[in-house]
Formats: sequence, structure tokens, C-alpha cells
Amino acid sequence: MCLQIQMRKGDVAAVNLSMSNQSKAATRIICWNCQEIVCQFGNCSSCHKLLPQPQEIDPFTLLGVEPSIDVDFETLEKNYLKLIHQFHPDQFITKSQTEKTIAQSYSAQINNAYKALKCPFSSSKLLFSMVFGQALDDIPDPAPVLLEIFELNEKRMYLTSIIQAQNFVHEIETKIDTAVGEYDAAITQKDQLKAAHFLKTFLYLFKLHQDVQQNLLNPSFDQAT
Repeated sequence: MCLQIQMRKGDVAAVNLSMSNQSKAATRIICWNCQEIVCQFGNCSSCHKLLPQPQEIDPFTLLGVEPSIDVDFETLEKNYLKLIHQFHPDQFITKSQTEKTIAQSYSAQINNAYKALKCPFSSSKLLFSMVFGQALDDIPDPAPVLLEIFELNEKRMYLTSIIQAQNFVHEIETKIDTAVGEYDAAITQKDQLKAAHFLKTFLYLFKLHQDVQQNLLNPSFDQAT
């Protein structure tokens, strides 16, 4: 099952606009070496020295991937490898101490951004905070979510065969599709509590889906058909 789930185009555009405004506000930089005012990241257009990366830049922008619940891993990997090679401290051994320090900061930011985006749990929570300006973990779990978690966990305890597990996985996938559709609608409606409800549901179901799929590889499962 490919869980490549993206927001509606309008919502992506809204998030991109927000990130674009953040970037524009931070792109006018005074070069530490030649004091030239530049409007770019990376190297100074005048003296070509490495410029500090704005600390407030978000991981999606830094690694050049579209904001989504589950990012495009192929694009993420490609952009990460390109950036980490370009700004790895080993590339600046013969440069000034200032550039070495900046390169170390770049590498740390790139690695942290990559870790945040390669995990659906952290990337979806990051996306929620970007849209609503509040951390998902600060919102209590709604009672319906807790009840659904309890019921599914209880059902999972009684899985004893491959067929049962496969049917359960199919049920989870259907619930995931529903949760994502509801989350998508909540984003469009700017309904924070509804979005939190269905994002928490999605995250739990995603983890449960992974766990049950892993259990299917366990030889202790009954092979009955």
C-alpha cells in the first residue's frame, strides 16, 4: 500500500505562500565577508563566500519537497543527498573558519530536516503546525479517537491467521482513506479541531498498519487459508 497522501492544491498553495513569505523576509542578507547585501542563500554573489542559512527556514523549503502528509521520498532522498554533499564540512577544509562553521550549521540543519520529513509522524505533525500555528501534541486526543484505538487494539489481539490479518489490514486501509479525506476537508474548512481529530486517527492507523504488516511476516502466524 502506497500512502502518498497530499493536500488539495489550494491548501498546498496556501502553505507554499506562507513559506514563500517567510523566505522573502529572510533573503536579504548582509555578507559577513564583503558586506554586500544579497538576496540569496548559499554563496555570496559578490565574493562567493558561504552565507549563513536562515534558522527559521522550514524543512519542506530547505529540502525542496511539496508539503504533504507523506512526502515524496524519491525527491526527498535526491535533494537531501545533493545538499548534504554540497555543504558537507569536508568540502570546506581549505576555507576560512567562518565558512567551516557555517557549513557545519548547514549540515546539521539539512540532517535535522531530513529526519523530520522521512518519518510520516513527524512530517505530518510539522505540516499541521505550519497550517494552524499550533503543535498537534498540544491538542488532547478526542474521545472518539481513543474509543476507535481501543476497539481496533482489542480486535487485533484475536488475529490468529494470515487471512484474518490480511482482512484486518484491508479494513485499516479503508479507515486510512476515510481519515485522510476528512482531514483534507478539515484543512479546506480551516477547522483545527476536526483536522487534529482525523490527523491523530491517521497517525494511529498508519502505525497499526505497519505493525500488522510486520506481524504477517512472523512465522508463528497460522498459514490457514
